[in-house]
Amino acid sequence: MATNHSCLPCTFVEISGDNLYFQVNDDETDLQSDSYQISTTSKVKHWLRVQDNLFLSVAGEQCHFVHLNGEEQVEPGCQFIVQPFNETQDSPPHPENRGRAVTLAVKQESKYKVVSCREGSNDIKLQIMDKLPDEIGDDNCWSLFYMKDCTGSRGHYLFVSAAKPNFALAIEPEQGTTRMSKLVLRQLVDEVDEGCHIEVPLCL
Repeated sequence: MATNHSCLPCTFVEISGDNLYFQVNDDETDLQSDSYQISTTSKVKHWLRVQDNLFLSVAGEQCHFVHLNGEEQVEPGCQFIVQPFNETQDSPPHPENRGRAVTLAVKQESKYKVVSCREGSNDIKLQIMDKLPDEIGDDNCWSLFYMKDCTGSRGHYLFVSAAKPNFALAIEPEQGTTRMSKLVLRQLVDEVDEGCHIEVPLCL
């Protein structure tokens, strides 16, 4: 969990209000709260759309892009919960234009499938959860992204990884085919890369 100390163990102490408190296991007795707390639980669902009218879809344990016409856009696997998180007083300093902390999830069969970075590669995986987390304890969470406005592309966003801050979610063709595309992390060279620009319209 986030503390003002580096690499010190901490012990859970209590729950008070909306905070979880921990005591750092050294000679000090101050308590620390989580770095991020859930905003109002989102009940609104969004499509995540990139160029050429491709929509992000969850099928099984995979994230891929599909081309949908108006009638097909009711597909549940394309309806994402974009859940914002509020920073607390213990959140680390950050640039003002970093964007809003969010998680991305699809609810299927009473489970949440949460978009998450895969440690050690630029692939994306899905974390299966019974419920969305109420708190995120540190800035290196693999399922936390910063939703940042794209310069010059109104209504489009970059989803920058909290764990890998120079990388953002992007579309990439599957190897060996030009018909299928997958969700990956791509290193940000500049904000002009349209493969990282994701539109977030409401599901109708």
